[in-house]
Amino acid sequence: MTQAERALRTQSMTFMKIDSMGKKTLTGNIALAPGEARELKELAKNGVTADSRLSRMEEKVARAQMDAGIWKRRYEKMLDQVQPYLDAIKLAPERVRAFLNAIMTRPKETKEHTQPARRRGQNIEL
Repeated sequence: MTQAERALRTQSMTFMKIDSMGKKTLTGNIALAPGEARELKELAKNGVTADSRLSRMEEKVARAQMDAGIWKRRYEKMLDQVQPYLDAIKLAPERVRAFLNAIMTRPKETKEHTQPARRRGQNIEL
């Protein structure tokens, strides 16, 4: 028996127990034994607690679904960007690996900034 089936069975038994609680009086009211009243109060408290917990969980699920949508879009965008690389790897894996190794092992290129020679008095305001 799975956990869900056990939970349903426990729920069903609890409902039957609640339905059998109390005895009808001559006036038509229901009289509960002190133990039944205590148990009914505890079940009511548990129900209210479960409702608030369920509400919080539903909010978390909604946020998780939104986050999943964001990450899915980011993944698809990234996949579009790297698709040419993936295609190249399928066609010629050794050549792509050699090309990338050549790029990664060469020293970083730095561009020196050269300023034009200034002539005497060039930037003087009059």
